[in-house]
Formats: sequence, C-alpha cells, structure tokens
Amino acid sequence: MFKRYADDYELVITTDENGNEKKVAKYRGQYFELPLDEAGIQHFKRNSIGLFFIMAALHVGAGFMANLGMYQFYIALPYVLAYFALLYVAVGVFRLPQEKRPLRRDEIGLSFERMKSSGVILAILLAIGVVGEGVFFFLMPREASKLPEVIYFFIELLTTLLAVLSLMYQRTIKVIPHGEEKAPPETK
Repeated sequence: MFKRYADDYELVITTDENGNEKKVAKYRGQYFELPLDEAGIQHFKRNSIGLFFIMAALHVGAGFMANLGMYQFYIALPYVLAYFALLYVAVGVFRLPQEKRPLRRDEIGLSFERMKSSGVILAILLAIGVVGEGVFFFLMPREASKLPEVIYFFIELLTTLLAVLSLMYQRTIKVIPHGEEKAPPETK
C-alpha cells in the first residue's frame, strides 16, 4: 500500500478460533464509480490495451531502424526516456477494472490517474523526439534524406499521434465519487 493512500485504510485486529491475532486492513475511504456498464468497462480496457501494444510495438520497432539521427542526443534521449513513461502507462492500463463495482481511491489512482499522467508525459517525450528528428532533417539534409531516417520519423510521428489519441480516449471516462448523481448530458 502506498503512503498516499494510508489514510484510507484502518488496521483492525481480529482473533481467530485458535486465539491468534491477525491484522487486517479495512478500507474506510471514499468509493468511486465509472459511468459505464460492465460491457463498456471491458471495451475500454480492451481498447486501451490494444492502443498500448500498438504504441509499444511501433516505438520499439523504430529503435531498430539504422538511422544516424539516433546518434544525436536530442533524438536518442527522448526516445529512451519514453520507455519509462510507456512502462507506467502499461502498469496503469493493466490495472484497469474488469467489472462494474465501487472502486477504492487507490484503484482509481493506480489505474486511471497513472495512465493519464504517464500518457501525457509519453506524448510530450514522443513529440520532443519527433521535433528533434525534424531539427536533424534541417541540420543535416543530406543524411536526413536517407530512407531509414524518413521511416523512423514517420513511425515516431504515428506513435505520437496514437499517444495523443489514447489521451483523448481516456478523457471520455469521467470517474465520479460513489453516490453523486451523474451530470446530465450536454446539449448542443
């Protein structure tokens, strides 16, 4: 359990029939819910996992390109740092709930909030790498015109667009505190 969520739990000491004491953490914090039915939750998780795997495959695949741009720190550094953000996106995506039920604050924080914050960092790092590749095109036009350089640029550009698409998809889910009424749909 993370220190941030420690106040949401209370230690309760129970005694079994043999007289052994056992400490059990009992949740006493606020619950949250998702404005989706069970099929919608599973659909969201499945799509999030699919987007993650596509982004990861493209990003790893771009690293196998034999391009000279990867020897430049302003391209290589964001490329490598994006793996950390990609890892945290993966942790958040795989912790998404599978069924409709009241969710604890730590479940929301370690899935939805982690996925969103890491997704923003991932999109920023990928965009920096794409801009860095653009700078490389400008500074070394002779080297930049080679096919591996162009392929790397478009793969990373596609990965960046998928990261932004993933963020937009995540924004469609609004986590609401349990018991509060859902806001009426907006009218145009």
